[in-house]
Amino acid sequence: MRRVRSFTSIWRVQKILYAVGDWKLPLPVPFTWVAWFVITLFVMFIFGGFLSGLWRYGVVPVGVATLMSRMTFDGKRPDRFLASAVLHFIGPKLTYADKPVRARKEKMNIQVTAVRRQII
Repeated sequence: MRRVRSFTSIWRVQKILYAVGDWKLPLPVPFTWVAWFVITLFVMFIFGGFLSGLWRYGVVPVGVATLMSRMTFDGKRPDRFLASAVLHFIGPKLTYADKPVRARKEKMNIQVTAVRRQII
């Protein structure tokens, strides 16, 4: 019997699209894949002027959707990882006592010695 460490894997069921109307899809497609495909297709429609039609509307959106639906960074989906990274850089930095972290202003006093070498 498998142990479940948290209930998120139980309650967060992946939604999969098997058919559109009466037309069955050859492969089951997750909703996240469809979302990444539509987003990439929209971006290619606006900014993809340098690519031909098959690359712009077929290969690039399918490739991006496949990569982004399968990739994980630190166990997170790419959009969640990007959101947490942005929040980390924008958000306030606090110590364990909820005090703000302040950068120290130190003056750099570096002395450089230049040596000239000649071979005679």
